[in-house]
Amino acid sequence: MDCLQPYYFHTHLVGSEGSLLDNKFHSTKLSTNKHAWSNLAMKLLDSGDVSDHPYQTQFEAFFNALDKCKEMPLTSFADAARSHEIIFAADRSAETGRPVKISSL
Repeated sequence: MDCLQPYYFHTHLVGSEGSLLDNKFHSTKLSTNKHAWSNLAMKLLDSGDVSDHPYQTQFEAFFNALDKCKEMPLTSFADAARSHEIIFAADRSAETGRPVKISSL
């Protein structure tokens, strides 16, 4: 889905103890106003200049891999599955307070 609008690079991270929304944050662990967002001193990426973004290189690597019938380096299905296994093991470790072997998942 797309629309005509000014460029806007939206950042939204949500966690169990806080959130980040563009240049604003909220935390239950810091001494901030629990009824309002706190502001970060940072420049927002909304200029529309994407020359520093990696898109060109990513697209070139993707189409080159397609042309050669090869998987993209570091982003294959097996790589993605392994990344998720690590994340699931980390979540289980945080939940139990003990190390978790990926082989036990």
